[in-house]
Amino acid sequence: MQKGLIWGAVAALGLSAPVFAQDGFSYSYLDLGYVTTSFDDSDAESDGFGLKGSLELTDQFHLIGEFATEDLDLGIDANSYLFGAGINFPLNNKLDIETHLAYVRAEIDTPFGNFDDDGVQVGLALRGMVAPKVELAGAVNYVSFDRDEGDTSLTGGIRYFVTPQFALVGDLTLFEDGNSLFLGGRFNFGK
Repeated sequence: MQKGLIWGAVAALGLSAPVFAQDGFSYSYLDLGYVTTSFDDSDAESDGFGLKGSLELTDQFHLIGEFATEDLDLGIDANSYLFGAGINFPLNNKLDIETHLAYVRAEIDTPFGNFDDDGVQVGLALRGMVAPKVELAGAVNYVSFDRDEGDTSLTGGIRYFVTPQFALVGDLTLFEDGNSLFLGGRFNFGK
């Protein structure tokens, strides 16, 4: 269960996908939302709050940061953090590929004790505009913690842009021991 909790905490971080603007994709945004995680090996579920952001430094380089906090039914609290940098490449004006390298940390507090672990995440994402206000994104991420052999997760996401500065966001992440769902809003302060 400990491994599943760590992976669930990291999966709650979701996909570091950027925001769409009229003249291309922007990599400066802030996502706020609800996070829920289900674990396959038990009936345990968690829910909480997630915050994801990106800051574009150049047309092809950006910093990323994410935080999620969740409470499980069994009196267990999980916090996860991600800090890193990404590089994006436009394939055309409606399709980008992005890769990132990030430091990840998971902290688990249980009635029986607390533990934490650090690691590294490498990710590859593809995102595209499929309609004037709809962006789809997909990503594969590999995370390796100090105390574990590593795991791969897959994320699919949708963004519906109400305005160029605000979008409704949904991300589903599948990992070895379960899945995580992020629902929220995106505030674009880029392009």
